[in-house]
Amino acid sequence: MKGFVLYIDKIEAVKKMDNETAGKIFKALFQYTQSNTVPELDPLTAMLFEFFKSDIDKGKSRHAEISKRRSEAGKKGYQAKLSKAKQMEAKQSTLSKKEKEKEKYNNKKFGGKNV
Repeated sequence: MKGFVLYIDKIEAVKKMDNETAGKIFKALFQYTQSNTVPELDPLTAMLFEFFKSDIDKGKSRHAEISKRRSEAGKKGYQAKLSKAKQMEAKQSTLSKKEKEKEKYNNKKFGGKNV
């Protein structure tokens, strides 16, 4: 995952934190998002971090679900395109056979002149 979302509904909790604690949580959020590991935190900061971590986990889950749906849709689109190409190829092959038959018929009937 390339990023995370901080929801504004957490603003009151952040306002009540001292700058050191908020900074530790902020850095921990980046580490967790990037490497899926939680740094060593004091008990109070660790507890506060969990409120933000749950949002990141939900975002990761949502991101994975969306990626899976888009992948499946892309595969379906590719299969439809491939199927259409095969149909066009078969149609061209059928037309070519008909044109060859028509040309053969014209050669016999009209001495090679297209009618």
